[in-house]
Amino acid sequence: MTEQEIIFGILTKNKQVFDEFIDNRIREKHPFMQGQEWYSSQQAAVYLNRTKRTLDNYCYKGRINFKKVGQKREFHIDDLNDFRERNTK
Repeated sequence: MTEQEIIFGILTKNKQVFDEFIDNRIREKHPFMQGQEWYSSQQAAVYLNRTKRTLDNYCYKGRINFKKVGQKREFHIDDLNDFRERNTK
């Protein structure tokens, strides 16, 4: 049985199972949904729906708060949420 047939079966027979499957896939791809407080540049870029390069520009211009840990930047979830609120159209 193919993955598509399995998904179709889940959709038609048990919506709750499908919803749980989707939730698990989202948590795998987006760790911020697991209550994490600090994020790497890559995770923050995904959370903000921006590229890492754009996030780097925001840091350089002082548009978003971050902490340096060694050579890497880390972003607190509160700072990411504040940035999203300020930049939502």
